[in-house]
Amino acid sequence: MVIFNFKKLLEKNNMSRYRFQFLSNFDMRRINQFYFGTAKNIKTEEIDIICDIFECNISDFIKYKKSRN
Repeated sequence: MVIFNFKKLLEKNNMSRYRFQFLSNFDMRRINQFYFGTAKNIKTEEIDIICDIFECNISDFIKYKKSRN
């Protein structure tokens, strides 16, 4: 299972979803998908923007957790 640590990055950077929306030009629906963990996919362009804004590595944003079978 792939996990997006978007909420943790916002908290770590003391940033609101609204501030992130202003900086990224993502629509709020997409931001909420990352925030609430409902995003099913991500574009490389989105990864690039997120990592630029948070000044982080991909591994800070995306984690892999082994799924139970």
